[in-house]
Amino acid sequence: DVTDRYEWFYRQNPHGKAVSWIAQDEASGSVDAVTSVFPRRVHVDGVQRLGSIGGDAYVAPRARRQGLATRLHAASRADMGPGTIEFMYGVPLIHNLKALLRAGTSEVSVFRRYVRPLTRDFVTPRIRARTPTWLERAIPDTLMDRVGDGAIAVLNRKDRRTEGAFAVDEATEFGDEWDEWEAANAPATGVCCVRDSAYLSFSYTPEKRKNQTPYFVRRDGELFGMFTLQSASDGKDAIAVDVICAHDDERFRTMLSLMTGKAMGDGFQSLSLNMTPYRNLPTVLKDAGFIERPVDESSVFQVLSPDLGHPATDLEQSEGWYFQHGDQDL
Repeated sequence: DVTDRYEWFYRQNPHGKAVSWIAQDEASGSVDAVTSVFPRRVHVDGVQRLGSIGGDAYVAPRARRQGLATRLHAASRADMGPGTIEFMYGVPLIHNLKALLRAGTSEVSVFRRYVRPLTRDFVTPRIRARTPTWLERAIPDTLMDRVGDGAIAVLNRKDRRTEGAFAVDEATEFGDEWDEWEAANAPATGVCCVRDSAYLSFSYTPEKRKNQTPYFVRRDGELFGMFTLQSASDGKDAIAVDVICAHDDERFRTMLSLMTGKAMGDGFQSLSLNMTPYRNLPTVLKDAGFIERPVDESSVFQVLSPDLGHPATDLEQSEGWYFQHGDQDL
């Protein structure tokens, strides 16, 4: 039953209703393929433009290998332009990526996964998995636990000592205060999805957030940013859905420390963050103890646009996109 998702994600999005392209067989009348885009206002070099996240692309088994996905993406690209959706972006599955490339999309960046171990229960099994069997048998469990504890202690020393009195509290609603902060801290260059109160309220309604919890961060009573944690399916690991602060390395570093502390205090074994390598953030993540996962755990980040490469945009710059887990079609 997709009715609930359709009414919510397709019709109630405050940035605009979803737009779909459908392939229908002229002889039989059967609907054989569909793709959709979901509008999202985006900061592009300090100007708001209407972009969209692509999603729900599907071709019925009976109609595959006929180029329908490519034709649908090409049709969506042809319909883009001023006054309507101007571009589409996202992290497609490999088969959909091939169709997008044939339709003219560009591989702009890489959607990378970073993991911050939080407890020895996360570290120790991974150490054992990389230890030769003969050596593992010779190492007592107590020594292996000490190695895990030592690794976590080293990572914890990377946490930034924050200046000022910080408070991390669950965000139960978004309003004017948040909109004023978001407008004042939007990036002047690069590309970043708009996270206004209307969109965040739409995304994090109590019935939709499920195992996601957004938190406001305040310093000396003033808004400093927000982050959202999601409990993974096993309940042991946390996923950083959104990390939002002023686009400044030091502030982002502080947010990482506060978010790590919250995840650790909540008893999670690890904290993962998925994002494109925006500016200097990969270095900041490494300095904060986040480990970049192997390339096979990364995905292509693409942009489909009729004016890709226009000098007035930043859409093609690989380090210009601030795109995270929460910006996807979830």
